[in-house]
Amino acid sequence: MSNNSNLQLILIIFLILCFGSCKKESKEADIPMITWISPSINDTFMVGDEFIINTIASSNESIVSITPSLKNTTTGKSQSFETLKPNERFARVDQLVQIDSSFHGGEYIIEIEVQTSINTNHYKRRIYINSITKMQSSIMAVSSSTYGRFTVTKYDNSIQISESNKVFNYEYDHGLGWNNALYFATRGNGGFIKIDNKLNAEVLTVNDYNVVDFVQYIGVGKNTIYISTTEPTSEIFGYNSSNSRSFTAGLQLDRSVSITEIGTFLFSIEKANNDNEYSILSYNTRTGGYISTQIATNLQSIPYTFSFNDENQFYFAHKIGNKVQIERYAKNQNDISIITKLNGELQVQKPVEIDDNSVILIFKNKLVEFTKNHIASTLNYSFSNLKGVRYQKSSSTLVLFSDSEIKLVAYPSMIEIASKTNLSGIRDVQFITD
Repeated sequence: MSNNSNLQLILIIFLILCFGSCKKESKEADIPMITWISPSINDTFMVGDEFIINTIASSNESIVSITPSLKNTTTGKSQSFETLKPNERFARVDQLVQIDSSFHGGEYIIEIEVQTSINTNHYKRRIYINSITKMQSSIMAVSSSTYGRFTVTKYDNSIQISESNKVFNYEYDHGLGWNNALYFATRGNGGFIKIDNKLNAEVLTVNDYNVVDFVQYIGVGKNTIYISTTEPTSEIFGYNSSNSRSFTAGLQLDRSVSITEIGTFLFSIEKANNDNEYSILSYNTRTGGYISTQIATNLQSIPYTFSFNDENQFYFAHKIGNKVQIERYAKNQNDISIITKLNGELQVQKPVEIDDNSVILIFKNKLVEFTKNHIASTLNYSFSNLKGVRYQKSSSTLVLFSDSEIKLVAYPSMIEIASKTNLSGIRDVQFITD
C-alpha cells in the first residue's frame, strides 16, 4: 500500500471517529435537566391529605412530552397523570394528587418521564403514604322486605364483615348518620328515632297522631340535628349532641321540605297544603322566633339544598321541565337568583357535601360535581339502579347503594374499594363513627 493510500485511510478513520464523537456529545448534551420543587424526598402523607407534584424540566432540544406518575413499590400499582406536550425547551408540572382511601400504605415512587426529539429520560423521587385514616367507622345498612318491619345490619368499614344486626318494628321512611348514630323517621307508628352504634333505639319525637308522613325532613346544622313535622303540629324541632331538644319553632305554613342553618338563622322552605307555592322563611336559632319570608317564585318542586358552609347564602336544586335548575338565596339581600340549569333528573336525595368548595348532585343516571365557582362536571363512574350516595370526609370515601348492592368508592379517583352484592330490600346506608 502506498503512503498516499495510508494517509487516506487514516484520514477516513479520523473523520469517522470525530463524527461519532460529535454525535455522541450532541446526544448527551440533550439530556434534560429536572428541578424538583415538591414534594420533598421521603415526605409522608395520610389518607385525606393532598400534595402537588411540582417540577421544572429544561432541555437544549424541544420537550415533546412530560408525564408524571405515582407507583406503589409493594403492590406495583401505578397511576399516571395527564401528559403535557409543551413543544418548548422548558416545561413545568403542577399535578395535584389527592390521597383517598384507594391508596395502600407504603413506599411510593414519583416518576417524571421527559421525552425530547432525541431522548427519553426518567426522574424519580420517593415518598411514603400512611394508610391509617383519620377516623374509624362502620356502616349501617337498612333493609326491609315486610311492611312495618326493617333490619339494621352493621358492617365493618370494608362492608365484608357483618358485625351485628337487629330487627325493628317500624316502617322506615328516611334517615341520616350523625353523632355516631342513625337518626330516622318512620311512616305512621313511631316518629323520630335514634339508633346508636350498639343498635339500641331511642324515640326522640313521638308520632302521637299516627300521621303517615309525620316527619317531613331531617337536616343537620353545626351542632344540631333538625326535623320538621306536619299537621297537626307543623313545627321544627332541634336536638343537640346529647339528644336533648334544644330548638322549637312553629311553622308559618303547613309543611317544611328543607331546613338550612346559616349562623344564627334557620332557613326553612315551606309550602301550604292547598297550593304549590314555596317560600323561604327564616327563624332565629336562639329563640325560634319567625323573622321573614321570601317567595321562591321559580320553585315548582321539592328542592334539595346545600350551602358550601357559607354563612351568607345557600343554594337549592329543583326540577323544571326536563332540567335541574340551581338557584341561590342571599341572606343579606333576602334575594333569590338563578345560577344555572343542568340536563337530567335528580334522585330524591339531598346533595352530598364534599367540602366547602364542592357538592355531588345525585341524578338518576349520573353523578355531577358542582363547585362554589358554579362549574358542573360529570364524575366518571356508573352504577345501575343507583338509589343513594353518602360520603365520609375523614376517609374520602363514598358509599353508593341500590336495592341489592353496596359499593365503597374512593373520592375523587372514583376507584372501587369494596362491594357487597346479592342483598335485597336495601332502603338506606349510612356511615357511623365508632
